[in-house]
Amino acid sequence: MSELIKTDVGEFFVEHTKNFVKEPPDSMWESIESHIPQYSVSTANKSLLKYLVSGIGLSVIIIAAILYYFQTGQNYTENSNVKQNNTQVNINSSNTLQTVENKINKADVATTLNTEQISINSTSKTKQSENKTVENNTQNKTNSNNVAEPNKSIKYSINATTYKNLNEIIFENTKKENVIDLKNPLPNAFGFYEIDISNLSSGTYNIWVVSNGNKTLHKTETFK
Repeated sequence: MSELIKTDVGEFFVEHTKNFVKEPPDSMWESIESHIPQYSVSTANKSLLKYLVSGIGLSVIIIAAILYYFQTGQNYTENSNVKQNNTQVNINSSNTLQTVENKINKADVATTLNTEQISINSTSKTKQSENKTVENNTQNKTNSNNVAEPNKSIKYSINATTYKNLNEIIFENTKKENVIDLKNPLPNAFGFYEIDISNLSSGTYNIWVVSNGNKTLHKTETFK
């Protein structure tokens, strides 16, 4: 088949017809002679006519054979070309489908990788957010611990019903020094004299009250 396709039609015809010899059947001669008018000719003229008719018949047969082989070879070549084209189209279609499938598979793999990468990034961001939250909480606790508590006011109370008209309240340390000396104190709404001892150092103190010029020891207290 491949040899026929590669060979030129003219060469093919020459190769297959160079030794071709076809004798017309006797019935053809009889048919031809039946249509030839009968003339009174000599034997030599009859022989010449017979050869002429034979040549014409042979020429007709040769022409018919040429047309037959040419038409057959052309149809065969066209069919072969059509088959080759169909085969090539099928191959190209298969290659195209395979390429499309490969691209789809690669796209799926890329999509899967991107999804995994997004998931990893989301997890990483979540962990970073958690770490930042922990750091912020730790920092807030540290800041809370570092914030100095406001100074609490410490009050020492003396019942006002016991001492009326106090002129002075004195806190005296062990060295006989007046550490607190509150002049003309006033009782609060609950009936107590209040003395702020927030800045008083730890130690033992004698608490004196002065009323109408008389100095009286109220109590000895130890503060820690």
